[in-house]
Amino acid sequence: EKIFEAKGAKIFMETTVDRIDYDKKEVHCSTKIMEKNFVEAYDKLILATGSVPISPKVPGRDLENFIS
Repeated sequence: EKIFEAKGAKIFMETTVDRIDYDKKEVHCSTKIMEKNFVEAYDKLILATGSVPISPKVPGRDLENFIS
């Protein structure tokens, strides 16, 4: 999570997307933790379903730009 935030991504955990306005590039969300609705603008949108990636032991995985 911190790796992506360091690159400028915003991470929203346990947040429900109610709808996406593709024309305005807005995501309409709600969260139970803060009990509020909010709208977040975007230029690129990534859907992460919460799975844990498998990091294969490949040569070069210790290099700086390798994200596992």
